Amino acid sequence: MTEILQINNLHTYFNTDTAVARAVEGASFNISKGETLALVGESGCGKTVTALSIMRLVPAITGEIVQGEIIFQGHNLLNLSEFEMRAMRGQKIGMVFQEPMSSLNPLFTIGYQIQEAILAHQRMSKQQAKSQVIELLNKVEMPEPGQRYSDYPHNLSGGLRQRAMIAQALAAHPELLIADEPTTALDVTIQAQILKLFSRLKQTKEMSILLITHDLGVVAEIADRVCIMYAGRIVEEAGVLPIFNQPRHPYTDGLLKSIAARNYSRQRLMVIPGVVPEPANKPGGCAFHPRCRRADLTCRREMPEHLETESGHKVSCWHPL
Repeated sequence: MTEILQINNLHTYFNTDTAVARAVEGASFNISKGETLALVGESGCGKTVTALSIMRLVPAITGEIVQGEIIFQGHNLLNLSEFEMRAMRGQKIGMVFQEPMSSLNPLFTIGYQIQEAILAHQRMSKQQAKSQVIELLNKVEMPEPGQRYSDYPHNLSGGLRQRAMIAQALAAHPELLIADEPTTALDVTIQAQILKLFSRLKQTKEMSILLITHDLGVVAEIADRVCIMYAGRIVEEAGVLPIFNQPRHPYTDGLLKSIAARNYSRQRLMVIPGVVPEPANKPGGCAFHPRCRRADLTCRREMPEHLETESGHKVSCWHPL
């Protein structure tokens, strides 16, 4: 399959008053055309910073992409000017942000905000843009789209705001959609509707999707391939079935064993001890070693390479399962 996005050795750091926070440190992965790749890990693992790095939206005051390549359709996004990157956002790469209530401007109607995204990339009248907005709202299954066009964000429920965000991200027909925790804080019924919507949009528009989540149930529902992220690095990468059926990294195994739905024996759920290390205070060697039951002296001293153990299955671990 044709690769639409390649991330090579990405490093994104933030400068604090006392130290440098290495939020993303050597992440590498790729996404093929028409593929849904899930980027999975606990909060603080660097997933959202990776997405913001792709969009070149890392806050310039404190943050910086210090190393690596972000190749989109053969072009390194890090070499583009801000003007060129502004044209890329929305038109080629769309993003659904994590919090729709804080991402949508409360001072403007839903229709106006989506319309602005269309007019920024396409030449048409405002009336034509309005018709396109209503059509988009209909495609994301917004009830009564003509009426919702004039609603403000506070008039909508969480699920409807999320649909409005998706419509805005799709306004310029992007080829890659980045969805950052698109079902967080939504109830189970609305989650299912949003996931079905993503699957349908992927099929009809032949889009690639980068799905950022910590919910492995969501991953099982719609992803083709999975990258497990920990402390700013990809520690395991494989198709959905190998990840769920034969995880090789202890961190992946811990995540899967902590899911209640997979605990068929009704035993006590497994808990991964400790917490994700602070980006400014990571341990030496493998960053997971303080929480890993298999860690030894080598794990504490040396960073493991990201190696292919089976076809299409890569893992960064000195002692894979």
